[in-house]
Parts: sequence; C-alpha cells; structure tokens
Amino acid sequence: GSQSEDCIQDPDFSWLEPYGDIIKIITLAPEQLKNKQFLKACKDKGIVVSLGHSGASFEQATDCMETVGNCHVTHLYNAMTPFRHREPGLVGAALLDKNACCELICDDLHVHPAAQKLAYQMKGRDGIILVTDSMRACLQGDGESSLGGQKVFVKNGEARLADGTLAASVAPMNEVVLHFLINSGASLPDVVAMATVNPAKSLGVYDRIGSLEEGKQADIVVLDSNDFHVKSTVVAGELVYNEPIQ
Repeated sequence: GSQSEDCIQDPDFSWLEPYGDIIKIITLAPEQLKNKQFLKACKDKGIVVSLGHSGASFEQATDCMETVGNCHVTHLYNAMTPFRHREPGLVGAALLDKNACCELICDDLHVHPAAQKLAYQMKGRDGIILVTDSMRACLQGDGESSLGGQKVFVKNGEARLADGTLAASVAPMNEVVLHFLINSGASLPDVVAMATVNPAKSLGVYDRIGSLEEGKQADIVVLDSNDFHVKSTVVAGELVYNEPIQ
C-alpha cells in the first residue's frame, strides 16, 4: 500500500514457476490483480496464497478468497485496510470467511489484546496461526538495527522506523504464545496448536513436523510453566540447548 505506482508490477507466475517446488506461500494485495490467472496458477502448483500489505476493499478481498478457496491472511489487522462499519475491508472478509486462516502477531504491540480475543472468537482454534513477525534485532536488546535497508531503532521492546512507525516485532515465539493464551481465553493445547499444528498443516508438511507423533521429526521446546521461558530445545532429536543450572 505504501509503494508508489511505478514500483508496482502485475503478478506474473513465470517468475515463480522455476521455484515452484520450494515456494510454499506468497503474500499479495488482491486489489492489484488484473485477472485471476495468477491465483489459479498458484493454487494448481500448491502454493498458499496469502492476502496482506493491502488496501483491498471487503469485496476485492472476498472475491479473491472465493477464487483461492483456502487462503491465508498475512498478519491480520496489520498493514491492511482497517475494519469500519460501512467498509469492513480485508479484516471483515478475513473474519467472516470460514476457510481463511489468519496469521496474528501477538507481541501485544501490533494487535490489542481485545482484537486478539475477537479474532479467536471468530476464527477458533483452526483459523489462526500465531507468528512473531520478528526481525534480526530479536533478543538483541535496545539499539539500532536494520530491516530491508531501513534503519530500525529498538527501545523498550519496540522496533520502530525513524518516523516512529512500527517496523516489525522483536518478540520470540514463546512470548507470543503466552500473550495469546492470556488474552484469548483459549486453552493451552489450542494455543500451542496455533503455533505448531496449524502452520504445518497449511504448508503441507504436517506429515513430518508440527506435532509429537511417532515417525515425525522430533522438534521439541520445553518451557517454564510460569513465564514460558525456554528451558530446553531439541531439534531433529538432538538436544541443542539446555538451560544452565543456576
């Protein structure tokens, strides 16, 4: 939405075709599509279409969702037309479409706790994917960083551009899960599924990752029950981190 018109190019699936076996998901602004061929090509190739960074109207978003069938929404509420009672926008379309899976940044800065709870009540356990939207400055403390060539300043856990605009998040996933657990009223198993099961299923890799089952890759994080800080991490069955004994 912030790009100038001369920077915007019509989507061309030929750009993606050579990499169709590795591209899993692509975010696009539906109001920039001149026809639906790009959507259909992505669908045929098994590439997840996600709507985001968009100024789409409710009607434009709904039309795109109907064409795709099962689409994503890139970080619901952020970088899109807001919900208004006479213009529901992309937010309204996302909340109403039963097949739309909504990503949600739960650092408690990008999305108000009440808006997180509203999304859960509308979408339920299967309709939300928790994301961090974190940048390279995550866990690096306060100071200057960069994002896509722009200077970013991190202060008190907030990453902002020079003009004060939120640039991205610096929240790790364990904090995101804890925030959503507190804000939504959802059960712990449901919230964990939104960070594990749902993204794995949506990307077509749930047969090997995303849950603790026999035959799947053993990726495990052990969290403290009070503040969810990481105690141990196992990747592919190998212990890669263990909290030092105090």
